Amino acid sequence: MERGRTKKGARRAEAKRSPAQPDPKGHAQNTGKNNAGIKQAMCFPVNLAINPNLMAAPQILPLFPLGVVVLPGEEFYLHIFEPRYKQLIEEARDKDIRFGIPFMKNGKILEFGTVVRLKTIFSVYPDGEMDIAVMGEQIFELQELIAPYPERLYNGGISWISPVETSPTNELLRIRPLLLEYLQLKKGEPVKLNADRPISSFDAAGLLNLPPEQKYILIQLPNESERILWIINELRILLQSRKMELQLQNNYLFN
Repeated sequence: MERGRTKKGARRAEAKRSPAQPDPKGHAQNTGKNNAGIKQAMCFPVNLAINPNLMAAPQILPLFPLGVVVLPGEEFYLHIFEPRYKQLIEEARDKDIRFGIPFMKNGKILEFGTVVRLKTIFSVYPDGEMDIAVMGEQIFELQELIAPYPERLYNGGISWISPVETSPTNELLRIRPLLLEYLQLKKGEPVKLNADRPISSFDAAGLLNLPPEQKYILIQLPNESERILWIINELRILLQSRKMELQLQNNYLFN
């Protein structure tokens, strides 16, 4: 099978160049009701953050482009039906390989995404379709698309993968009161949150259930301190918006 490559720009400095073109067809069917076509559950078992100053050498990753952003520590449920991704998941199961989920928007693969591992295969159907769960682990930046991956049905990519580091506790403490206030205003009742949460900016984003476009902004930020500042600003905007909504509702009730 002949390998074709689409050149990517230099790392970071050329992040805005036009990304490679993927197959425009969808890759996974909906197992839930969210707009991304993917049922989502939150699970943040470890303290995860990314330090771009600790980049390892570029690696070749199998790729599974989707219109979602899986955050490190976050669990996603997928229904697999395309032959190329059946092959990928079978290899992840048999060889314990990781693969990348780059964010795809308007039919284009964007530069950033998340390395994930196969966590569970819930069901395998007679036609080979599967229901699975994957766990986000690290952020990667795609440098060069390999289409298709050598001797495979799916594509791959040469990528920089960011190592994991510990989130600064003192900075995370700034998020918690704003997060609790917003969640309580949103739900209209007291909210219980474990004393150790959020354990990272990614955990906070998961609790906020941010849309993919905002998650994509988050994973592009170069360090955890900047991500925490971004989350704090988002929370302030969300709080202001929610308070205005509640005020308008109260004014309507009393008129």
